[in-house]
Amino acid sequence: MKSRLIMSKRWWIKIVIALIFLGVILIFVRWHGFIFSNLSEKTEIVKYWVQKLGVWAPLVYCLGFILRPIVFFPATPYAILGGILFGSIWGTLYVVIGAMCSGICEFLFVRYFADERVKTFLENKTKKVSGTISKHGFITVFLVRIIPNVAFDLQNCGLALAPIKFSHYALGTLLGCLPACIFYASFGNLALNWSVPWQVGFVVSFGICLFLLRFFLFKANKYRDNNGMGAE
Repeated sequence: MKSRLIMSKRWWIKIVIALIFLGVILIFVRWHGFIFSNLSEKTEIVKYWVQKLGVWAPLVYCLGFILRPIVFFPATPYAILGGILFGSIWGTLYVVIGAMCSGICEFLFVRYFADERVKTFLENKTKKVSGTISKHGFITVFLVRIIPNVAFDLQNCGLALAPIKFSHYALGTLLGCLPACIFYASFGNLALNWSVPWQVGFVVSFGICLFLLRFFLFKANKYRDNNGMGAE
């Protein structure tokens, strides 16, 4: 009982810290607009070259999302770049498509071309939970995506070596990544429209909602595991 109270207090402390962090971002945006103005000028140059690509621009962006792991470029800043280049709505669409294509390519590559020694090692590590993962494949992928404890590319590799159906992986990835894709694209678009109050309010509000969603799903999943419901 005492340990649960301590854990509960820790999570509330994390929530308070997250809210303070968001408040600091708002103050920074309000009082240091010149930084975003300079960023806006630079991104306008990039957008100009993207516009010159015409209809090929989204394809090039999605292809870049797929090739990104080769140069160890993180998924999050690349997703934010999608919002900067294409705006909130189209940016979200292209980020989702790019993330899905990237995730599927990594999943298939690792599942069918990974070294057998790596596969054996990971299979031994996950043997105890493989039955649960196989039975609840979609839920497993969805929770891994929406409560990201590790980098996107590491998730793809780990899930590829787990006993998960491809259909469960694809659907879980789509639904689990969608909220984060909306947030990253909107946040990227905010870099060019920081002076528009409703856009700032939307990004901050959506960020808080996403954080709370992840928090409550994490707690619910932990409660489920502690009570042995995951092994049913």
